[in-house]
Amino acid sequence: MDDDTEILVIGGGPARSTAAPLLARAGLQVRLLELERFARYQIGESFLASCLSVLRSSGTLEKVRAAEDITTEPVLGLTPCVDRC
Repeated sequence: MDDDTEILVIGGGPARSTAAPLLARAGLQVRLLELERFARYQIGESFLASCLSVLRSSGTLEKVRAAEDITTEPVLGLTPCVDRC
């Protein structure tokens, strides 16, 4: 591993693969390690309203809003909140 690494993120699941680039964007030297090969099977058909601020700060909210395959009617999901959050 490189001596310049300030933050080591172990695991590339949704939370850690979001945190790593946000930390790097903040100026830290980040290295993310993941054992599995991508793309792997993931379940994530809805978002909690609390996820919207993370999507916004990571620059992905507009891509999620534009996705054509958001078809569920989530109880705690993205669809009801996307235009007012």
